[in-house]
Amino acid sequence: MIRENSKHSYRTLKLVLVSALLAGCGGGGSTGGSGEGGSSSALGSSDGGKEVKRIEVTEYTGTEKRPDIEFEHISGSTYEGYMMLVHNPEDISVQVNPYLGSYQDAPDLDTYIKTYDAVAGINAGGFEDVGGNGNGSIPQGIVIHKGELVYGNPNTYQSIIGIDKNNRLVCVGGTGNDALNWGIQEAVTFGPVLIENYKDVFDRNTQNLRVLNPRTAIGQSTDGTFLLLVVDGRGPSSFGAWYEDTIEIFQRYDTANAANLDGGNSTAMIYNGQYVNNTVSMYGSRNLPTVFLVKEGKD
Repeated sequence: MIRENSKHSYRTLKLVLVSALLAGCGGGGSTGGSGEGGSSSALGSSDGGKEVKRIEVTEYTGTEKRPDIEFEHISGSTYEGYMMLVHNPEDISVQVNPYLGSYQDAPDLDTYIKTYDAVAGINAGGFEDVGGNGNGSIPQGIVIHKGELVYGNPNTYQSIIGIDKNNRLVCVGGTGNDALNWGIQEAVTFGPVLIENYKDVFDRNTQNLRVLNPRTAIGQSTDGTFLLLVVDGRGPSSFGAWYEDTIEIFQRYDTANAANLDGGNSTAMIYNGQYVNNTVSMYGSRNLPTVFLVKEGKD
């Protein structure tokens, strides 16, 4: 479906094939935060030889109609990134590692997209990542899929990033049972929650979170548009973003709810078979327990 360009200065896509040259350069390993704050190890699988292809996003100045999926290049003093705007909320789906809890390698983002015939996707929830070697098998917190709790303790309070039966993004603190009672159909765990009911709810006193990192985050604007954000980091042209940066970015889009997803080494966005962002690993996506996928044209 085609929609009119509106209040944002949208960019167009110029597809180019570029071999990734940037390897990871992050700090020490994390025991629970997966990519965010993790090490510079590459993938949890042995697929070290796959070719990574990138999308170059350039500014567009025309006024003709636009597709349901649009991109903006985002930049700040320490970072560069990309916002994917998915105007039809029914185009967003969540997919889950079929081997949750088995200690088998989860799929990477490329595999999820090919398996479920999606046009685009980003990484989602966190996972156990001792020494930076997690393979996406053991998720952090809870995972809800198709209205059922498929992993985690239903009574533990944590950040919930979910989608309800009306395709609304819900970013709140609660338990798995709370999420099921609220009618949430899909949910992952990470955080922090950044914006709740248009209010900036990030706790500035959480000092251990004040680091520059690659970021993945999700939000939804008043008109239902899903906002999928990735920010490059740990590289010479983009050090990464603070949480305050991601909040500021989302506030430009009349965002009702937004939350941080797993970042760092896990940050990845793919569109039409090519990477939009520069992943920390030169080999692309890590093995991921959960992903947000985009299937264009469901309306």
